[in-house]
Order: sequence, then C-alpha cells, then structure tokens
Amino acid sequence: MSLSKLEAAKRNHPKLAKQLDAVWDYLSSQQREGVQDFLPKLAAVKLGLNEAAALGLLMLLEDAGLLAHQYDVLCRNTNALITSVPSLQEVEDGYDCNFCGRDHAADELRVELVFRPAGTPGGNFERAA
Repeated sequence: MSLSKLEAAKRNHPKLAKQLDAVWDYLSSQQREGVQDFLPKLAAVKLGLNEAAALGLLMLLEDAGLLAHQYDVLCRNTNALITSVPSLQEVEDGYDCNFCGRDHAADELRVELVFRPAGTPGGNFERAA
C-alpha cells in the first residue's frame, strides 16, 4: 500500500494526523498477524476511541484509496460468512447457509461493516521505518 496516500490523507486532515497514524499502525500490525478484515468496533477498542470515531478514521483511509468497505452477511447460528456485498441495498431478504444447512430469513442473519485493504484481496500495508 502506498504511504504517499496516507501522507496525503494526513495533509488533507492535519488535525487528525496522529489518529490516522495510530489507526494505520493498528491496521498494519493486524495485517502482519494475518488479519485482512477490519471492523470499526474492534479498531475502536484497540485505539481507545468510540466506534463512531474509529469508523470516521477508517472512512478517511477509504477516501484516500487505502481501504475499501463491504458488508459481510453472517449466519447467526454458526457465525459463518455466507456472502459479502458492496452495499446494504444488496443484502437479500434471506440466504441459504451451507454451514448449518438452513435457509435463513433476514432476522436470522447478522450484517457487519468490514474494511479491507483496497485493491487486490492480498494487498499489504507498508510502514516506513
């Protein structure tokens, strides 16, 4: 991932530069551990922020072209990922779950907003020394 995009985001939002560095460091460390899915609520806990603030920082990194969001549709019974969609409007009223073998109505599903590195699924963050 391009550090120039991070630096541009910090120039565009100078009052948030330290927080952007902190979230970037968190995302980089998570990725080194093999994590590719970044949830705002987990970032918030790690960074000592409320979820809205963490979401805002993740969205700024998305605006900079470093992250992309999607919505993961999960089976409430197994917590298994059924599908991912780019917008809430694309979440269907029900899904067949291959993990528990049931057809699920919307109230039997959980939908989570997830951020991932922009571009290829195997994209990596780099941090300058």
